Amino acid sequence: MRAFPETWLVGPPGHPFDVTQYARRIAIEPLAVAPEITDRIDPIVCINRDEQRPRGALRERFAVARDKRLVVVVHAGKPGETRAMLPGITRDEALVVLDLHAADALVPAAEWLADADVLHAAAGYNTFWEACWLGHFTRTHFTAFARPNDRQSERLGLALSQRTMRENGADALAAMLTR
Repeated sequence: MRAFPETWLVGPPGHPFDVTQYARRIAIEPLAVAPEITDRIDPIVCINRDEQRPRGALRERFAVARDKRLVVVVHAGKPGETRAMLPGITRDEALVVLDLHAADALVPAAEWLADADVLHAAAGYNTFWEACWLGHFTRTHFTAFARPNDRQSERLGLALSQRTMRENGADALAAMLTR
């Protein structure tokens, strides 16, 4: 479980959440807090550092000159939100928008982001923790969007010690499952 609304562990009317049907309830984010949680691992991200595309791949894909500062907006949230994150661009910069809703979306976008000089992204679970794990957190400008099932503002407010990942939670979960 990542950060979640309390109703996730209550259930809808007539269909209560039954904690006893699960041997383990694993938190995959520091914000996930509930007495029902039995284990904690680092956040799960879709790729590891060695699975990123080589530097230059995104520039090549979008024909961005090496002398331009590459500014990337990456978004997988609600359609249309990308407009709220578009930065002003100077003539020395090139803008690339990676939007999951585009017909030609690069999926997973995380593979391509090592090439960006600056990133703009929502503070959703995936992009936030990918930035922490893959090493581009300090060059990412996050926007917290209001969501009924995600606490993006709280995620942004995490102390540095809570944003540090020791390992990809996907690897930890795989190890747990194979033991």
